[in-house]
Amino acid sequence: LILVDDGSKDKSGLICDEFAEKYPDSIKVVHKENQGPLVARCDGIKHATGDFCIFIDSDDFIEPNLLETLESYLKKDDTIDMILYSFYYNCDGKREERKRQILPNESSWEGSGKKELYEKLLYTSDITSIWTKAIRTSILKSDETDYTQYYGKNMAEDLLQSLYPITVARKILFIDSPLYAYRITDESISRSFRPETISKKNTLHVYEKLLEYLPVWNLDNSETRQRLEARWFHETMYFMAKYY
Repeated sequence: LILVDDGSKDKSGLICDEFAEKYPDSIKVVHKENQGPLVARCDGIKHATGDFCIFIDSDDFIEPNLLETLESYLKKDDTIDMILYSFYYNCDGKREERKRQILPNESSWEGSGKKELYEKLLYTSDITSIWTKAIRTSILKSDETDYTQYYGKNMAEDLLQSLYPITVARKILFIDSPLYAYRITDESISRSFRPETISKKNTLHVYEKLLEYLPVWNLDNSETRQRLEARWFHETMYFMAKYY
């Protein structure tokens, strides 16, 4: 378990250290200056030694059977490089299930068959979140993307970190089990507004990165670009209406 203290201003860092002292063989703590969740994950990946990584955001939690569920699938097929799984909402301590299934349970994709996943990344937010992915550590460590240019960006940064792993993964599996709890609070980055965070919420850099992947995915054509532009225009209008 790697706990990344991203420059917290409360007692979080001390609590992390207390756990590490109690379980020195199981927990490692990384203290750093605040640079946002993307950099925090990159620092965590650097220290990872296990075969797979999963990610948990600071205000969320996982189901007790998450690890054993993932392991049961990985033991059956050692060609799996990534497992996508489902989540549910936790609002004020109450569980709220998602209203639709994003993919059929135990669907899998390899090679050119991953086009379905690429299109979901391009046009939807169904599989954006990196906290619903178990990713082979060697793939994460081989990612040479220069993420320094995105430091301080707090929105859609997990989509950025999902592009490379999904592209190079040999086989990807989806299990329709809600193993992650996405906690909804008014103070979270995605729901709160402060004038100084406008630039952090701008996701144009994500759109530009997706354009770079179109030729890699054999999807670089006028129709794809028009649909992608339409999606980003819609999100920009939503952003304007919500925050301005």
